[in-house]
Amino acid sequence: MGWTVEWLEVARDDLREIVEYIARDNPEKASEEGTRIIVSIEQLSDFPEKGSVFQDYDFPKLHQLVVSNYRIIYHLRSDEVVEVWRIWHGARGDVVIVPPE
Repeated sequence: MGWTVEWLEVARDDLREIVEYIARDNPEKASEEGTRIIVSIEQLSDFPEKGSVFQDYDFPKLHQLVVSNYRIIYHLRSDEVVEVWRIWHGARGDVVIVPPE
């Protein structure tokens, strides 16, 4: 049995905004990109350390997985939960992260 994947609300908002932005020009591409991101995140339940260690922040067990032009930032909790923090387009510059309380 794999790890549990949980999304922070801000990560859900990130995905929604990404899909809405792409859909303005290409609804089919928006759906494909959204699905690609979701499938990649779901795979973390079986391969939680698939992504590289995210060193931009001094926070233990923080990882990133790059999917297309997006950086998926996630935290590996000690209770075997993959906590998805952000989905960030590379063109936006440095990822803004506020750790959950």
